[in-house]
Amino acid sequence: MIIKKAEQYVKSQYRKDFYKFHVMVVKKCALRLADQLGGDKEILELAVLFHDSTINTHGNRIHHITGAESAERFLTKEDYPQERIEHVKQCILTHRVNDEVPKTIEAKILASADAEAHLRTFPFIAHILITNIGMEEAINALKEKIDRNWNKKMLPESKETVKEHYKIIKKTLEELS
Repeated sequence: MIIKKAEQYVKSQYRKDFYKFHVMVVKKCALRLADQLGGDKEILELAVLFHDSTINTHGNRIHHITGAESAERFLTKEDYPQERIEHVKQCILTHRVNDEVPKTIEAKILASADAEAHLRTFPFIAHILITNIGMEEAINALKEKIDRNWNKKMLPESKETVKEHYKIIKKTLEELS
């Protein structure tokens, strides 16, 4: 029940294409990884739904913080248990693997699934960046993002499923540089 309510709540916060081509792909990857590695699927699904929910209004640099705050507000209003809210927030706060490294299995899965989704839907991610910052800057940003995803965010189970994607994307970006 909480998942359905959260889906209804966050869906309007995303661009329709972003929800379909990123959030739902992250969800699919995350649930597959949870089947393989374990973890609390409800915590994971909630974290997936909110992980990028404020990216349109707060930008890439702080969306993990504002997304965690949004999840907390929503889940508190729904009387969700506080210790579970904290778990969801930690998953969201660490999914970028910048300032803080994911510690729980759910947080590791979210970070990995997010990175895997970037590779699986690379044309979509590239289109967004090219549209927003131009081709040359986008190529550099994509190279950095793909390398960070592969080297810092992805679990071996994710890498195995997208290693051919990674090789092709990496080669393509190198040829464009």
